[in-house]
Amino acid sequence: MCKKIKPKNLNKFFLFLTLLVISFSIVSADSKAFKNSPYGPNSETPDKPEVYKFKDRPTGAFLLSHYSTHDWIADAALRLLQSESPSGSADWSWLLYDVLNTDPKWISSYGNGITHNTIRSYMSFLFATQMPDMDPKKETKLRPHKHPQYIDLRKYEGEVVGNYKEGSGVWVGKWYHQTFHWKAISDDSGHYIFIPKIADGSSSQKAPWYAWKASEIAIRCLTHKEQNKNGDYESWAKPEAAAAWLGVMTHFIADLACSPHLIQLKEGYYPENPDYHSWFEDQISKFTNWDDSLAGPKGFHSRTNFFNIDMSIIGEDVNSIMPIPPHTAAILTATYSIVKSYGHLDERGLFVKNGDTIQENIMDTWDWGEPGKERNSNTPIMAGGLTYKEYYDRVEYLLNTAVYYTAAAMKWTINEVKKENKGRPNTDQWAKLPFYLAHPDKNIPIYDKEKLDNSDESNEVRNAYKDAQIFLLAAMLTPIYAVIVIPAICFIIFEKPVLLVIV
Repeated sequence: MCKKIKPKNLNKFFLFLTLLVISFSIVSADSKAFKNSPYGPNSETPDKPEVYKFKDRPTGAFLLSHYSTHDWIADAALRLLQSESPSGSADWSWLLYDVLNTDPKWISSYGNGITHNTIRSYMSFLFATQMPDMDPKKETKLRPHKHPQYIDLRKYEGEVVGNYKEGSGVWVGKWYHQTFHWKAISDDSGHYIFIPKIADGSSSQKAPWYAWKASEIAIRCLTHKEQNKNGDYESWAKPEAAAAWLGVMTHFIADLACSPHLIQLKEGYYPENPDYHSWFEDQISKFTNWDDSLAGPKGFHSRTNFFNIDMSIIGEDVNSIMPIPPHTAAILTATYSIVKSYGHLDERGLFVKNGDTIQENIMDTWDWGEPGKERNSNTPIMAGGLTYKEYYDRVEYLLNTAVYYTAAAMKWTINEVKKENKGRPNTDQWAKLPFYLAHPDKNIPIYDKEKLDNSDESNEVRNAYKDAQIFLLAAMLTPIYAVIVIPAICFIIFEKPVLLVIV
C-alpha cells in the first residue's frame, strides 16, 4: 500500500528527484499537447457536456467527434481501474456503469429520485479532460468553436467546475498551467542531456501542482458532508463535479507524455515551421479515438489496434495499479517520457531536428499508417534512425505511460476518499435531494478573481521545485552518458527500494 506523500515531505521527495536527474543521462544514439478533438483545434469544440459526441458524423454542421487523445487516455485509465479487481469495479461504478455501451448519450435528467444518472458523470469526466485547453476569450464565439467557461452544477450539487472557489480561484482553462519543462543542454560533441527547468518566479513546472489541486477538489466533492434531521453529518458525494475535476486532473498528467510538450519551442530543439509539435499530435489523434463497435477507447478491447492499451508494454501489472499522488504521477510521466523521446530522427529519437532540411521534409511525406509506412514496417525512417515500427512502439510506450500514471493518480484519489469516508462515497444522495432544494438560498459565484492558492500546502508543492537548484546545477554541468535508472523516487513513494530501468 502506498503511503501518501504529505506536502511537508515534498522537499525530501524533490531532493531525491534531483538526485535522480543527476543519475541519468542519455547516449544520443540510443535512445500545445495532446488533442481534445480529432485533427486539431479547427474541428468541433463542444461548449457544454450535453453536446459532447463520441462518434464521427458524416453530415451536419459539426462533422467530427469530440473524443480524442485526452479522452482516450482518461477513459483507458478509468477502464483499467474498473477491471483491476471486483473492488475496483465497485470503486468506480459511480463514474462508469455500463462498460459495454457502444453509443453513450447524455441524459437531461440529473437522477430519477433514487439514483444519479451515471452517464452524466462519465460524459462530464471526458468533457472536462479538454477544459484546461479551453480559452476563456472564446466563451462568446459561435459554435462549433465556442469554448466552455464552466460546468454549472449549482442547481444539483452546489458546484461550478471551472474555478477553484475553495482554494485558489484559478480558472482551469489556461494552456500555460500545463508545464513541466526540460532544458536541452548540448556539450561540445553535440550530445544532449535534459534537465528539468529550475522554477523561477513564474514557475515553469506548474502541471504537477494543478494535477494535485484538481485531485484535492475532487476529494472534497466526494467527501462532502451534510447534516441530517438528527443533527448528524453524513457524507453525500457530488458525483458530477468530482468526475469533472478528475477529468481536469488527467489533462495535467497526460500532457507530460507528449514529447514536444516537454521542451519549449524557444529551446530550438525542434522546428516551428514546419510545425513538429502539431504534426506529432495530429498523427497520434488519428488512432486515439472511440471504438464504436466494442465500446471504449480503441486498443483497449483489441490488441490489434495501431496503438494498444497494454500495461505490459511499460512493464506494469494491470492487476496491481499502484496508487500514486497526482503531482508525483505527473513528474514520473514527464521523466519517463523525456527519456523515451530523447534524440532526433538521425539519433534514433522521436524529435525532428530544427534546421535539418531532410528531417523537416520527412514530415511532409510521412502520414502515419500510409501504405509503405505501416505499423509493423522495419524500414528505417532515415538512414541510421529508428524503423517505423520502432518509432511507433515508442509512441505507444508514451501513451501507455500516460494511461498508467493517470490511473495511479485516480486510484490514489479514490483511496483518499475511502479513507476519509471510512467507505465508498454515497453518490446517489443528490439525486434524491438536489442541492437547490436542500439550500434554496445559497448562491455560488461563477467567477472568482484569479489568484494562486497561497496555502501552506500549495506553497510546499510549488516551492519544492526551487529547493534543489544546486543539485540541478550540478546535473547541468555533469556530462554523464550511461544507463538510465530511477532508484530513490520509488523508495519515497513505495517505502521500499525499487530499481526501475527505462528501456
